[in-house]
Amino acid sequence: MTERAETWGRASGASFQTDGSASVAVSRLWRKLEQLNLIKRANNGRLVKVTKLLEDGSGTPYTRPRGSDTGPRKDVYFQLPFQYWTEEMHKKLDMPAKIVMLIGMSLRQTNFALSETPTFASWYGISEATLRRGIKKLLEKELLVKVDTETYITGETRTGYGFRTRYTFRPPYDLNVKADREGGDSETPAETLVSPKASL
Repeated sequence: MTERAETWGRASGASFQTDGSASVAVSRLWRKLEQLNLIKRANNGRLVKVTKLLEDGSGTPYTRPRGSDTGPRKDVYFQLPFQYWTEEMHKKLDMPAKIVMLIGMSLRQTNFALSETPTFASWYGISEATLRRGIKKLLEKELLVKVDTETYITGETRTGYGFRTRYTFRPPYDLNVKADREGGDSETPAETLVSPKASL
């Protein structure tokens, strides 16, 4: 893709100048992405041609995910609804909320469990506090809705059982549900679902 520096500056929010100074800010961003092996740059006359590379940083040419559950992990992807921007959720949600939103969407289920435990949080590379703050904010903004509570087996409590809440996204934020995963459980290692009626 080849565009003027001013165009990239406006799109990224890095610069809104039209006097030629945008190229400095944009070049800095391109350099960082290039160092991360996310893009490749080449001169195209007075402009710069930018080629996307795979997001895993391997330097492999970018290919669009096919959304296949049977293919490699890179083929699984999810989407944000257009309303995410029209409702200005990109401004209203803080970082913990955005992280938890992406975690929930990646599960691709009609309803899913978010265990507020160190194990579940560390599975996604975040702290338990970040997980709790993210859930709270998504509930406040009504993107996330509580639908049920359940008991599950875990090694993190004295009794060997824990409670967790199941959630669902309100439409249109529920667009990532996979038909073959409806009703499935979002377990992580060390978590096993038991009957909600189980006695502790």
